[in-house]
Amino acid sequence: MAEQKTDAKPEEKKDEKAGKKDLKQEAKQEPKPEQKLLPGPSAPMPHPQTQELLAKSEISLWLDTYEDSWSDFDARPYWQRALSVDFLDEARRASREKKTGQAMLKFLAPAAIRSAQQEANIKKRLKEHFKKHSDTLRSEVEGQVRLGVLITILGFAMAAASAVIAYYFSSSLLAELIIVLLEPGGWFILWHGMDMAIFERREKEKDLDFYAKMANADITFESY
Repeated sequence: MAEQKTDAKPEEKKDEKAGKKDLKQEAKQEPKPEQKLLPGPSAPMPHPQTQELLAKSEISLWLDTYEDSWSDFDARPYWQRALSVDFLDEARRASREKKTGQAMLKFLAPAAIRSAQQEANIKKRLKEHFKKHSDTLRSEVEGQVRLGVLITILGFAMAAASAVIAYYFSSSLLAELIIVLLEPGGWFILWHGMDMAIFERREKEKDLDFYAKMANADITFESY
């Protein structure tokens, strides 16, 4: 009987050692949780919603305050103030890059300063401003074209009169004086009228296209 007890102890010790080894192996095989590194303050990552807004907007402009879109030298309220020259230049530059589709003017403003009432007033003021300038420029372009056509006709008539006088009354001194006045003057007025009706009109049409596009634009505000 004594011999059986002494033989059982080594077997129990072996079983305990084998169990400890199995526990160590299982512990090694357990996966460690992944550690996610957050960006520090020195390298902030842009919000994905902000990136989506910038991608979808046709014309997106950042605003720190509502004052950024108005002239700093005009102390009148929003519905009377003049627009900032920097704002108009930036909007004009952005509109040239977006030549297709309906214009969409989107302001990205801090959520802390958002005010539905002020934004409604700003939208109304912007629409009125762009519509007013669009109508004014359209009238100027149409008037300039009409004036250019009339001047062109006058110049052609003067050149034609000079040719008629030279053909029928070339022997008269008075006729020679009239030809000297009519011929160069007629050509000058002719080309000046064509320049007004064609080339100068194109320059104004660039501004007209911008204001007409902004007058029909969809103006919205979003937070960033």
